Amino acid sequence: MPRNTLARRRFLQAFAGMTFSLPAFRLLERSAFADASSPLRLLTVFTPHGTWLPNWRPRGGERDFSLLFPDSMLAALEPYKKKLLVIDGLDHRVALESGGTGHGAGAVVPFTGAPNLPNSEDCFGPSIDQFLADKLGNDTPMRSLRLGVGWANSMCFSTAGKRLPSENRPAEAYRLALAGRTAGGQSAGAGADAAHRAVQRRLGVLGALKIEINALSLRPKLAAIERVKLDEHLAALNDIEKRIAATTGGVQACQASKAPDEVANANDPMLIPATSRAQIDTLVQAFSCDVTRFAALGYHGGGSEAPMPYADVNANIHLDVAHQVSEANPAAVAKLVKVHQWYAGEFAYLLQKLDAVHEGDGTLLDHTLIVWSNELGNPAVHDHFNVPFVVAGGTNGKFDMGRYVRFNPNGGYDCQSVQPRVDGCSGDNRFAHLDAHNGLLVAICKAFGQDIDTFGAPNYKGALPGILA
Repeated sequence: MPRNTLARRRFLQAFAGMTFSLPAFRLLERSAFADASSPLRLLTVFTPHGTWLPNWRPRGGERDFSLLFPDSMLAALEPYKKKLLVIDGLDHRVALESGGTGHGAGAVVPFTGAPNLPNSEDCFGPSIDQFLADKLGNDTPMRSLRLGVGWANSMCFSTAGKRLPSENRPAEAYRLALAGRTAGGQSAGAGADAAHRAVQRRLGVLGALKIEINALSLRPKLAAIERVKLDEHLAALNDIEKRIAATTGGVQACQASKAPDEVANANDPMLIPATSRAQIDTLVQAFSCDVTRFAALGYHGGGSEAPMPYADVNANIHLDVAHQVSEANPAAVAKLVKVHQWYAGEFAYLLQKLDAVHEGDGTLLDHTLIVWSNELGNPAVHDHFNVPFVVAGGTNGKFDMGRYVRFNPNGGYDCQSVQPRVDGCSGDNRFAHLDAHNGLLVAICKAFGQDIDTFGAPNYKGALPGILA
């Protein structure tokens, strides 16, 4: 039998499943790109002192909500709302049901979903970042990275339930995360080198496959329908090749940057704005260089009394602002609004920096899951109802983003003290219909491929409904 006939037969046998079905080839395409696609990162962000719901809640419906209204706390995030999931109505149920109150319980439960140990700041298990880092963080130079702004502790807990420290000095944070690990310096990082080698290997495999197909010179010998399908397959291979080549954007973005200046007191209120930006820059670069895929950023700590002159609030934030908010004290509410507007501005800067780094088929923001929370709901009464949660990023398509989702926002209150008042709330339904935030933590685990049904307290089962894609 002539050689060309044998070659043609081998080609048709090898591609039989694909030449008769382009969708079958797309399965191969997705499989090939899955290995080259950008990894999902997790960043937890903590800010203290609860909130004031009328100024925190978006206006409008689930998908047509707006953050632009007078005295909106989240107005700075409006440009990114397609990559936001604003979640209203979640409670730290475990804090209430374990007997925990106020800042004590709030200092533990947001990212652990577990109560604190009696008379201790330790708790019964790990925070979500450490749980995932233990399982998935061993392929990068650092399992996780914890940075603080005005705070040397964190909301992160080890597997044993021990609170972990954070680095709140920007120059030390830079050295910890990036010294010797960025491309362009004397020592290229292992993460960047490995990523570059992986991209080149994938491109080499695809190039060899295309050369082999072209070498068979089959196109003129194929029937019209076969030629069309062969052209579709070659076009798909070209598409995969372009998308894999695009992943070098993350490697190219891993460039040496200027280290922050040393400072005598990183907690100096006048230095907090510069510290915040420096810590965010270090986090973004650590993600870009694949130094780590799990990180935490914490501001001030629960119950912080530090004034915030950079937010135009020269007062004890804990005692003179947060404790005073009520419908009868609009001046305190106005100050708390300024506090949260400043935090939202820093969060917006974080999103902007992530979105500026090209990676794979999108940006670093597209491949990051960020969850921002707090230790309280209403700070004046130290409650754990309607705790503010914002999920941000593209989440690698794992979450259904661009929404304002409300979970029972009119339940789960102590109706004798709740502020602002809730229609229909009375002593008869005190503490009724609590929506545990543990379901959000379970959903995050599922986004990272973990087949679990509980996180933290075992009594609250299942992922939060309707938020996963």
